[in-house]
Amino acid sequence: MAKLNRVLENSTLYLIGNVASRVVGFLAIPIYSRFLTPSQFGIIELIELSTEIIAITLGLQSIGVALTRVFHEKRTEADQHQVISTGIISTALLGGFIAGAAILASAPISQAVFHSGGMTDLMRAAFVGMFFSYLAEVTLTYTRIQERALFYLRYSLVTLAINVALNVLFIGFFKAGVWGFLLSKLAISIVASIYLLSLTFREVGWRFDRSLLPDLVRIGAPLAVSGLAYFLIHFSSRFFLANSVTLADLGKFALAYRFAFIVSILVGDSFGKSWNATFYRYAGEDGWQQQFAHVAAYLMFALCTVALGVSVFSPELLHFMVPPDFYPAHFLVPLLVFAYVFRSFGDFFSSLLLINKRAGLVSRIATGGAIVNCLVNWVLIGWFGIYGAAWATVLTWVVYMAVSWAIATHEHRVPVKLRGFLLIVSFSAAVYWLAHLSRVQTYALQVALDGVWVAVFVGLCLCFYFTATERRHLLDWAAETTVRHLRTLLRMIGAQPAEAVPLVKPGGDAGH
Repeated sequence: MAKLNRVLENSTLYLIGNVASRVVGFLAIPIYSRFLTPSQFGIIELIELSTEIIAITLGLQSIGVALTRVFHEKRTEADQHQVISTGIISTALLGGFIAGAAILASAPISQAVFHSGGMTDLMRAAFVGMFFSYLAEVTLTYTRIQERALFYLRYSLVTLAINVALNVLFIGFFKAGVWGFLLSKLAISIVASIYLLSLTFREVGWRFDRSLLPDLVRIGAPLAVSGLAYFLIHFSSRFFLANSVTLADLGKFALAYRFAFIVSILVGDSFGKSWNATFYRYAGEDGWQQQFAHVAAYLMFALCTVALGVSVFSPELLHFMVPPDFYPAHFLVPLLVFAYVFRSFGDFFSSLLLINKRAGLVSRIATGGAIVNCLVNWVLIGWFGIYGAAWATVLTWVVYMAVSWAIATHEHRVPVKLRGFLLIVSFSAAVYWLAHLSRVQTYALQVALDGVWVAVFVGLCLCFYFTATERRHLLDWAAETTVRHLRTLLRMIGAQPAEAVPLVKPGGDAGH
């Protein structure tokens, strides 16, 4: 558990970066809304969506996973460095080809997306930015593999601050509109990728081994299909809803869906950045299955705690953030939020299948989930509208989780107990229902009462969900990690002498 403690600790650092990014993005909304028109916001959204679809379709997002898996099967440092170098060079070649083709096709893409060729130059700039962004992201994979979470956090905060400053300069001062947004992103991606590449190649060397490409492709290609399947699950409901409900209902559903992503931002993504880059090195050690089961228990607790908190507080959050017309969306929030609990827990088991390089199986599971999602959307949305779409999302991710869980535990014998899972989900449902029944009219009192119900849930889990060993380890780890991170943050802002806190354990952030 001492080794796996570092995975959990790093997850909290990634969490800080994720939260900072979202908070800054939220605080920047008044700036953007003052200097950008709604139509310019729409143009930016469609450009971002277009580049994302192209990147997912052609497999750019799957390279990091393939790179991580091949890295961990190598036993010598020289071989591992060769994998990193080969992966980055391959990303540059593939990404350059994709970006080049997209740039050449910018005019027809602009016509297809905007029904006008007037956005061609904007699309070209976006595709150049896409190339450098994914090159930087793949390079950061090596940082996560090496468990340099503190470096990753510093890098994220610095680039975030520079990006906001450039947006204010270009959009607010120079009044550059959409071009200001794209130029800011382009400048950051180019400078960041050059910086990261120089650091990484200085450490791993410039080496390209063609013999590694078949393995990278064998893992990466099926995962590109998985990415498309996940994308379809996320957005297919919108297409069905567009033909079945009013635009007002569609807007309420879209708002509630944003709350669902809080679970992924605060837990799923933060945990995945640490876990998915490192867990291979622990698989195969004595007792690894039992230790992985402990990690699964902690993950499910974190997911359900955040999901319950979002669900219970959602009426107050909506009351504070949006006009009354949007309030009915809070009835959708618990369904969508817990759907992404099931998705994130399913991802944990899905990742275990990559231990034996079962990327094709992962792809088939994801594709099956997409097919299920389309079918249940077609049936339930026609009957129940936006509530049918919410239940379709729940059912899809439950099926995805159940299939991934069954296959992964059969293949690796990880003793994750169904009883514990059903217990914590039951606690979540019961506490949410009691919280819903005990609502009061006073806003401040209701917020306090919501906090009490979340605390009740945490207490129930500590008493009945965790084993005595897990409970003791969790409390010790939480106390130790909180103190360490507070000291680290104090050192970062210069409020504490450098010698007071060792930032790095042996084998950690040293080197960056």
